[in-house]
Amino acid sequence: MMPRILFAIAVVVVLAASAVSAADNQPPVVSDVQVVQREACKGVFDITYNLDDPDDEQCNVYMRVSRDAGATWSSAACVTGDFGPAVACGTGKHVEWDLGKYAPGLTCQNLKVRIIADDIVANDPDPAKNTTLAPMCFVPAGKFKTSTGYAVFMDDYWIDKFEVTNELYCMFLNAGGNDDHYHTEMQDVIEVSGASGSYAYRPVAGFEKRPAWCVTWYDATSFCAWRSVAEGLPDGSFQLPTEAQWEKAAGWTPGRTKLWTYAFQSDSIDCTRANYYGCVGTTSDVGSYTAWKSYYGCHDMTGNVREWCMDWYGASSYPSSRANPAGPTTGSTRVLRGGSWAKDVSPYSVDFRLNGGPSFLNSNLGIRAARTVE
Repeated sequence: MMPRILFAIAVVVVLAASAVSAADNQPPVVSDVQVVQREACKGVFDITYNLDDPDDEQCNVYMRVSRDAGATWSSAACVTGDFGPAVACGTGKHVEWDLGKYAPGLTCQNLKVRIIADDIVANDPDPAKNTTLAPMCFVPAGKFKTSTGYAVFMDDYWIDKFEVTNELYCMFLNAGGNDDHYHTEMQDVIEVSGASGSYAYRPVAGFEKRPAWCVTWYDATSFCAWRSVAEGLPDGSFQLPTEAQWEKAAGWTPGRTKLWTYAFQSDSIDCTRANYYGCVGTTSDVGSYTAWKSYYGCHDMTGNVREWCMDWYGASSYPSSRANPAGPTTGSTRVLRGGSWAKDVSPYSVDFRLNGGPSFLNSNLGIRAARTVE
């Protein structure tokens, strides 16, 4: 049987690092995308493309699939080959897509494919398209092995490169109607002035770039709701990360058989790599440990402050689903992840889990937001 050709669309997505101007950093170009099915439309597809970048950098490459002739698009699973982070430029790049595993019984009618490339310089987004308030890291779709040993598929998503700072949290407080999300326990890092109904908030001098602390889960989710609006995105675009999203961004490197122990691609730790267990005695400016970050570019996921997750806490993580798991549907406490600056009960490993009531707060607790990919 002659191979059948499926119409494919090549799409270029431009992402510029925050420290590099658009004139200096040129976007990658995807061209000559070809999709060939090995057999009838139920098995494996071979997708080839050319990847060029004027800056001769490695690129993030990921794939979208449309089942309705391009009206809507979703992430593709069961993809291997020249796909994911750190793909080198060149011709004849090859991706293998197992449609039979991705969607058994799906027909080729109205099916389209996009191959998308973006720069990975600092993993920062294009402010015009992704975020204007704080840099984020892109985590492409794919499987990863969780700390409990499950192979879990995750759609792609963005997650904050840094913990939410006092500076950014004050923008939220000053947006109006958010006075309930300031607590007297924050007074060492955030000053308040004015009268009831017209309070003004600003970081204490020297604490602008420190992570916001003493935030409850309710504070954190309200901050995420505000941020969606502030950045002109649909409601719900920003949320707290699920436990699975947090763990993948912190500890996974594609191709490994297990997570790193710590969230900076290492199985060992000392005070030169993270602010943990009293190394500093208080919080540090976010991103202070510039050389020590996760594979996807996230800083301080080990140390500084713990971070709220969206999930209800269960006895074990990922109890119900092998695709985009979201934890139990009910509960009384919420998940906390990551070590902190304080001398507390924690190991500081990526797999360590704590929980707290949604109204709980202390100087160990902060925020890292995640957001969807349209």
